[in-house]
Amino acid sequence: MNDNKNKVQNLISQGKEIVGKCKESIVKLFKKKSSEEETKVMMMIVSEHPVDGVKHKMISGDKLKNFRFVGITIAVVLIGYLSYNTFQYAKSKDVVALLTQNVKDLQDENAQLILENEKLIDEIAILSDTLNQKVEVETEKRIPAGFPMAGPTTMEEEIQEDGSKAIIFQTAIGNNVVSSGDGLIKSVEVDETYGNKIVIDHENGYQSVYRAPGQVLVIEGDPISRGAELIEVIENKKTLLYQILEQDSPINPLNIMEING
Repeated sequence: MNDNKNKVQNLISQGKEIVGKCKESIVKLFKKKSSEEETKVMMMIVSEHPVDGVKHKMISGDKLKNFRFVGITIAVVLIGYLSYNTFQYAKSKDVVALLTQNVKDLQDENAQLILENEKLIDEIAILSDTLNQKVEVETEKRIPAGFPMAGPTTMEEEIQEDGSKAIIFQTAIGNNVVSSGDGLIKSVEVDETYGNKIVIDHENGYQSVYRAPGQVLVIEGDPISRGAELIEVIENKKTLLYQILEQDSPINPLNIMEING
């Protein structure tokens, strides 16, 4: 592209140089002829009819100089005109070539941008699918559907005073109480009947409640994941009372609990 611009600039310089030389030639010729002595020229004009004889016509040196000057001027103008047209034609060809190259470059850039755009669309689609899958997994983990004990144990339903259902598990040393889903430790309190009370907010409308004796392993405000230990069981044959709240109302844990085996 820079080469084409240089060519156009060179042609412009050449055109200006030609016009300048033509002007210099006219001035020099005019000065030269003005310094010559005036001469007279005799022109013989012969009539078609011999009887008319021969007539003579005298032309002064000034008129002759004028004829010469006009002739030279016309010649110079023609040369300048032809040179200018040649220059303009060459300039037009270079401009057209430059514009053609610019159009081609833009077309190539556009094609490259289209390819890059398609690549970005594919990458965005992949990232979107990955993100959606991650969100689905995280959403699923926040549902308190996990088993609240680290190992197998017996369980039974229990009806509370308000008519809601809870699950009673029998604890044993080494079989600790664990979170049934991802969430945030909402509260850690002392429970007069069971020893400890831990409430987890799963941040999706569900809360899980654990009442059991033992060593508390979490504090209020802790983030918690499914399967993480909440209470270390230090005595055999103790009771874990497990409840689930949905929108602050108790529901039967068996409705969402995943029981394997």
